[in-house]
Amino acid sequence: MAAERHSTAFRRTRRYRQAAKELGSKIRSVRQEKGWTLEMAAAKTGLDFRHLQRIEAGGMNPTFATLLRIIDAFQVSALRIFPWPKGVTKLSLGAIRAGPSTGPPDGRRGRTLYLPNPIPEPANVGELRQQVGRAIAGFRRAGEMTQKEFAKKLGSSVQYVQAVEGGKQNLSIGSLAKFANALGVEPGHLLTVDI
Repeated sequence: MAAERHSTAFRRTRRYRQAAKELGSKIRSVRQEKGWTLEMAAAKTGLDFRHLQRIEAGGMNPTFATLLRIIDAFQVSALRIFPWPKGVTKLSLGAIRAGPSTGPPDGRRGRTLYLPNPIPEPANVGELRQQVGRAIAGFRRAGEMTQKEFAKKLGSSVQYVQAVEGGKQNLSIGSLAKFANALGVEPGHLLTVDI
């Protein structure tokens, strides 16, 4: 299946730019702590120098596979790189409300989850794809959306949504932000919540 292409308008959204900038800043910070130049880090990760430079500048949309290569080369936990939610997050499923809300505002039945953050990260790309797929499917069902409705909201195909929820699609950070926007949750919830 071909990788998803984001529209220029989506790539210009504040949330996308902020996520990419935050991620790049964390990668740069860890690299500098190790005393590595960009050239040294590129050699250790097996990435092109310019590619790594653009990731650090927040101008590149890396896939999870690329991020895990960086994490492995840097020998740090993913918790140092990903923008995880801090503290404890309260979610009311059914209404998909994050924060101090007391329950679904529309009277629908829902359940409240208290999420300890951070939750230990999965060990490999396959497990991470499965984790993210389960989280997306869980939030979508909690929001009472069919895959068809969700695909329409995303501007994607039902087959793409099925591949993501089935853990068969390698999402980029931009795609993760797009799914989080459509679900009304933070991108970090899709990495840490297993519903």
